[in-house]
Formats: sequence, C-alpha cells, structure tokens
Amino acid sequence: MGKRRTTFTAKLNLDAEIVNSMIYAYLQKQGFKPIVIKKENVWHLKPTSLSTPICFGYTYTNGTLVIEAWVRDMLIPGIYMGESRLTGVSNFIIKNEYSHQIRKLIDMLYEIKSKDEYTFNPEDYKSNAPMDEPEEKFDNTSPGSAYKYTPKDSTTKTNSKSPEGYASNGITLCIIALVISIVSFNFTGKIVSLIIGVLGIKYCKMGLESETKNSTARKGIVIGIIAECIAIITLVIYIIFFTVL
Repeated sequence: MGKRRTTFTAKLNLDAEIVNSMIYAYLQKQGFKPIVIKKENVWHLKPTSLSTPICFGYTYTNGTLVIEAWVRDMLIPGIYMGESRLTGVSNFIIKNEYSHQIRKLIDMLYEIKSKDEYTFNPEDYKSNAPMDEPEEKFDNTSPGSAYKYTPKDSTTKTNSKSPEGYASNGITLCIIALVISIVSFNFTGKIVSLIIGVLGIKYCKMGLESETKNSTARKGIVIGIIAECIAIITLVIYIIFFTVL
C-alpha cells in the first residue's frame, strides 16, 4: 500500500535553526517520539485507549518547509495497516485536531517571517514539563538542507527491553501459548495458555516499533490471538460440559 498523506507547504525563507527548533519544540511538547517505520524515519505519537497513532515528517530545504502528516489505519488495537490522510470521516476528530495544530504551527512561523526584527529564543516554544532526552542524534550541520535525525547504530546489541527484544520474546510466548492451548486437555492448562498469550501479545505490541522485527511482532500478535481464541473456546466447552454433567 502506497503513501497516503496530507502535505503542507510553506515558503518561509527563515533561518534553518529557527524552523528546526520550533518544530522540534512542538513535537516534544505534543509527545511525539522519533521511530523507524518500514525503514523510514518519522515522528510518531502513540495512541491512547482505542485512538489511532498519528505521524509527522518534514523537510526544510532552500527556505521551503514541507510537512507530511498522516494517521495509521488500525485493524485491531495494536495492529495497524497502511496510512490515511487527514481527510475523510474515519477518525475525524483526531484528524481535524491534528490538522489544526499543524496549521497553527505554520502560522507561528509566518508570524516570525512578517516581523522586521526577531530574536529567537527556543525556550519560548518549549513546554515547561520535563522532557526526556532524545535517543536519536539530530543532523543539522548544513543550514538550508533537509533537516533529519539519524537513529542510533542498528548494529548495537539487542537487549530484552528493546523493541527487537520485545518482539522476539513476545512471539516465543505466543507460540508457547498456542502449543499449550492445543495439547492441554485440562482446565489449568487453558488458564496458563490464556495468561501466557496475553503477555506475549503485550510484548509483541511493544515490539511493533522495531524496524528489523516489526513483521515478527505482527506474526506474534496473530499467533497469540489464535491461541487465546482456542483457549477461550475450549474453556467454554469444558464449563458447559461439566455444568451439564
């Protein structure tokens, strides 16, 4: 499935430091985190409850700002399929608010452009709330060039608390849950399968942010759901059978 994004373009001719700092402050204040999705560096805001994640990408080249904004289409909670522009009736409230925020950000940049004299203070655009230090290094060595961030070296050793580690551990737990749900013929085994399956699915959801093991995490979620369904169905059969007898 191709890219389906809403594009905002603004001819600013401002100093790159001003533009980059204001956008970075906006993203930090809103809670966006830099991640990699399908080998693309994007800013990502995790969903709350059953809402859908929203994404942000931009370049600032030769005085022109280009922002790409979109939401991720949710199949079921934790599993996302493709992208969606900030139009249409699905997730209308989220899309409308997100679009309004971006236009407000651009208006602030145009306001700076319209002033004859301006002294930039990054602190004016930062939230007072404490922010986590970004794990990624930002590359802004060439003024006027596209502003991007460079993720940490992907060759570093994977640990169990990284997205890759969660994906690997999650699919392992989901497979174990599936095996137990099939081979176990007692009530206790089904309960154990349910518990392990829930934990495995949780880990797989945390592993969806991994660039290298995103597909592994998705497979784990599917396996976990199958294991949960088998365990629940057989549990219901056991309960009905023993109740009747």
